Amino acid sequence: MVTANKHAKGTFSRNSSQISDSPVFFRRQLTAKITGTPVFSRKPPRTQPKLNSRNTQKRLYFALLAIILYFFLAFRRISFYLYNMQFTKTIENQPLTPLFIEPLLQKRLAEINTLLATKLKEVKKAPAGSLRVTSSNRVTQYYHKTLAGDTCGRYIPAKNLRLAKALAQKDYDLQLIEALKKESRLLQAALNSYKKTRLAEGLFSLLHKNRQPLVTPVFLPDSDFAKLWQSITYEKKPFAQEAPVLLTARNERVRSKSEIIIADTLNRLNIPYRYEFPINLKTENGNYRLFHPDFICLNLRTRTEFLWEHFGMMDDPEYSAAATRKLRLYESNSIYPGKNLILSTETSELPINTRQIEKLAMQYLK
Repeated sequence: MVTANKHAKGTFSRNSSQISDSPVFFRRQLTAKITGTPVFSRKPPRTQPKLNSRNTQKRLYFALLAIILYFFLAFRRISFYLYNMQFTKTIENQPLTPLFIEPLLQKRLAEINTLLATKLKEVKKAPAGSLRVTSSNRVTQYYHKTLAGDTCGRYIPAKNLRLAKALAQKDYDLQLIEALKKESRLLQAALNSYKKTRLAEGLFSLLHKNRQPLVTPVFLPDSDFAKLWQSITYEKKPFAQEAPVLLTARNERVRSKSEIIIADTLNRLNIPYRYEFPINLKTENGNYRLFHPDFICLNLRTRTEFLWEHFGMMDDPEYSAAATRKLRLYESNSIYPGKNLILSTETSELPINTRQIEKLAMQYLK
């Protein structure tokens, strides 16, 4: 006679050598000794908790936020959005990076609502009825169902394939419309909840002005950060005595009329910048040398810095060769166009204009 673990909740005893000698029985007996459960005990079936519609909506809401954040960081360069003063070494990185959920949700919601309106109009123009697709002798056949309760429909010949495509598109669009409506409601709920949430970034600005100097915030408001960034003092590159005096709207001296256009555009768009701020770059021989790029600009939204170089005589072979060497030097120091470098060029026949500079500024600095 074989007896199961005496510490188990139930025991097993049978006068059957066939069962007691079987490997299945001994495996169960060993499991009983380890877990302290009866040899032939059966666990009650697991029941899934019932979710009401509110709980389901909350889970979908948080899942949607997680998906949005994942794809947002996956399809865009994460390093571009990390708060990093690459060229201003005197400003320390803050514990919190800028948050981009709200504009992302707004953009997605606008796209969905636009697509939803388009599909609703297209469905109204689609032919009545629905499509049934079958296969007979490895040949696909299409049927047009127009009457309620009709499970067969009228056969669509091959010459009228456009009707089958229109009906298939209509069936797809009807399902898409329902999915878009659900996602639109979820996104709108997420935006409403986001706006009501007291985010960590906004706490410092809510403090009394006399209390703020006593606190070290984890995230400075844009206006305070811009003041801090522009308060950095530096030694500018000297001008030659014979150089003309060209002044910007901020009464800042620059070296060309094109640089006046760039500086005034940045100032008009409230984009913080520094003119000819010195940076140390590693040269080909491994030594570091001081360079003065035309502008260093700050994207307040992402808290990232961009160099802005303007090459104004690209029809001059010597000048364009020197510009090419400069760009190669930038690349060797991890400074790339579109990532942390903005380029504008002109020739005697193709001068720059304010609209061109404004487009570049809006693209990278807003």
